[in-house]
Amino acid sequence: MIRVLQVVTDMSMGGIEMLLMNLYRNIDRELVQFDFLMHRAKESHFDKEILSLGGRIYRVPSIHPFHHRAYLKALERFFEEHPDYRVIHAHNNAFSMYVLRAAKGAGVPVCIAHSHMSDVPFDFKRTLFTEYCKLHILKYTDYPFACSERAGKWLFGDNIQETIGLHVFKNGIDVEKFKFNPDKRKSVRKALNIDSQLLIGHIGRFHPVKNHRFLIGIFAEVCRLKPESMLLLIGEGGRQQDVSAHVEQLNLQTKVRFLGIRDDVNDLLQALDMFVLPSLNEGLPVTLVEAQASGLPCLVSDAVTDEVRITDNVAFMPLDLPAAMWAEKALDMTKHHLRRDTSEDIIKAGYDIKENAAWLQNFYLEKHNHHA
Repeated sequence: MIRVLQVVTDMSMGGIEMLLMNLYRNIDRELVQFDFLMHRAKESHFDKEILSLGGRIYRVPSIHPFHHRAYLKALERFFEEHPDYRVIHAHNNAFSMYVLRAAKGAGVPVCIAHSHMSDVPFDFKRTLFTEYCKLHILKYTDYPFACSERAGKWLFGDNIQETIGLHVFKNGIDVEKFKFNPDKRKSVRKALNIDSQLLIGHIGRFHPVKNHRFLIGIFAEVCRLKPESMLLLIGEGGRQQDVSAHVEQLNLQTKVRFLGIRDDVNDLLQALDMFVLPSLNEGLPVTLVEAQASGLPCLVSDAVTDEVRITDNVAFMPLDLPAAMWAEKALDMTKHHLRRDTSEDIIKAGYDIKENAAWLQNFYLEKHNHHA
């Protein structure tokens, strides 16, 4: 058995974390085991499950732009204390440069940098730091990975495919869990006390990049046109209070439900009539793959790569259009939508987690054994 070190911020309930856990559950853990190097001291959502599956958890301090000496020393110390790791898979986007540099300095032969985003909003300090990391990351990367071509070009440069080569590793899901089921839809809507109301949903942490304020504006316009509508918000985050206050300002508190972090997202998607994702940027969101797998119409910002269009149920809208136009488009998409089983579309497009896990497992084994 080989042990692969997955480098993450933490293992909370986000898209990267869900992908890693889906992979972890589906690999043959007698052949490949995942361990996790995290950048947060507190326990996160999946820690207990990781330990139950045989994984180990290590922690280093968070990295901060221009104040990272303690972080670099912690990385150096980590690799001195754990010289047995031969495969490192880093998921910190541009900031992966530092951990991979430390790994290479310690003689790790297989270093993977994985891009999960395609753009970052401008912030003077953070953007300078990010650009510096992007400039140097390929020096310490043996295998560039990305969730999409666009995400790969953002981190590694426009010519990455022609020079080193890029592994586009698709954000797979357990397709069977998300397959549309009319009986499940009825039972979940009953449990939510939803009758014939139009039910719109969004999944994502409460963070500026997810653009919740605009989402609430869209929903307010939906309610103006179709008063018997509801909105489910699934996720947690630092901006939740701000979003809640905005909901109250618009007098929508009886129509918007904050469900927090949920383990039954596959069931909740069955209950929805529409999925809306007005993000300012994304890599290739797992939630959008899941929503399509459940047969939902999806209205998405054009800041999200069109590589995520797996079915014909996805429409892209510019973020500079007013919320009223988004609302009209959303209602138009739901008007004649016929929910169907889209599982074959998802599998054919390469988003089956079982196939993806088998490919990654073989990749790890092959690269590890080559350097044994």
